[in-house]
Amino acid sequence: MQEELQNPRLKIAEMEKAQAEQAKAQAKQAKAQAKQAKEFEDLKNELVKYLPNLSEESDPVTEDDN
Repeated sequence: MQEELQNPRLKIAEMEKAQAEQAKAQAKQAKAQAKQAKEFEDLKNELVKYLPNLSEESDPVTEDDN
């Protein structure tokens, strides 16, 4: 009986560990994406500072424009 209970408990523990590792990886990915978004925003702001005609009000270039 103990052996029958031990196997599912072990499986649950393994699944919980895998889930925790996946959550940690997702958090790391979200942090990297946030850093990338900030770097992009900073770069955009620098470009607009030096090239004011590239304001957000201008029409974006679409594939049809190419």
